[in-house]
Amino acid sequence: SPEEKYYVIATHVGIDPDGDSIKYYLDSETITGVFKVDSITGEISILDNTALDYEQRTSLSLTIEASDGINSIVV
Repeated sequence: SPEEKYYVIATHVGIDPDGDSIKYYLDSETITGVFKVDSITGEISILDNTALDYEQRTSLSLTIEASDGINSIVV
């Protein structure tokens, strides 16, 4: 099977003052199937670049949640 190709568009980096590891998640409000976030590295990728067609959709919202398992922040 061909290797899947994702286009990394950004990396979200968080630092926990206690040194705990941080996991990254797409917020439930983010349109599914368009973006993905690597839960360990925070790399944000485009899954489906056809969804970025301005004539079909003039805006997209991407919200990332970062969590150390106790505290979370949404950006």
